[in-house]
Amino acid sequence: MIPQNLNTALITKEYITEFIPQKHPIVMVDELLYCDEKRTVSRFTIHPENIFVRDGKFREQGLIENMAQTGALKAGYESRRLGIEPMVGFIGAIKDLKIYYLPAIGSEVRTEIVITNEVFNITIIRASTFCNEQLIAECEMKIAIQKKESTVN
Repeated sequence: MIPQNLNTALITKEYITEFIPQKHPIVMVDELLYCDEKRTVSRFTIHPENIFVRDGKFREQGLIENMAQTGALKAGYESRRLGIEPMVGFIGAIKDLKIYYLPAIGSEVRTEIVITNEVFNITIIRASTFCNEQLIAECEMKIAIQKKESTVN
């Protein structure tokens, strides 16, 4: 069960790129709010200079990238806890994508992923994105993880 109070971040914006392979301007997560074996929650604020903003709205591609990066953030957080470098993941497939609403500039989105299955280097997640506690997008995503064996210094 996810705690109701998600105001304190496990990872803040200043350190987020240490846990995901993406770098500016492709970073679509600001904070890690929660992470356990199956669930992860991230937060992201939409800024006008974001590459996925068009006509004052955060576009579909940005929402999908935010969902995928929430998965990457979970993998990076877990990797660091195990003392290995964060792994690179690739979207293998997107299924049942539904986008109900495009958030405006200045909006804060919260994305929750739930791991539904893991087989070898493939992780299947169910992703849900919320803005003002309203569900704005959801999908199932298959993510292929490129395993690394190096350790963190």
